[in-house]
Amino acid sequence: MKTTNILHNCAIFSRLLIISLSYFLLNRFINFDLVMEQKFFISYLILYFLIISLYIIFSRKKIFLILLILVELMFITVFLLEIGFYIYYMYRTPGEAGFGYIVIVPAIVMLSLFIIWIRKDLEMKRES
Repeated sequence: MKTTNILHNCAIFSRLLIISLSYFLLNRFINFDLVMEQKFFISYLILYFLIISLYIIFSRKKIFLILLILVELMFITVFLLEIGFYIYYMYRTPGEAGFGYIVIVPAIVMLSLFIIWIRKDLEMKRES
């Protein structure tokens, strides 16, 4: 039972690690704009870290699971806004539209990760 809790906690913290590493590695080459700009995204990551920490410290209380789901919804909104921003400007500047795909593809990958994670969290909420 205790090993399962440790593995679950590591899996939850690995989410933060995966998103942080992928964002900072990609941002080095792509330079995200708008709502995924580095100064904003760091504050999103800090908020995500705090909610994950509270969720683990308080033994997976339901309120912190709901907060975790809300923060994941915030990340999904951020990624959708960023993707929408690039799609909009791809149609406005058709000569350089191919460069938008360079940003859209990694954002879609990170978006899909959050959709998977939110689905798992909703299943945990349903079980508890």
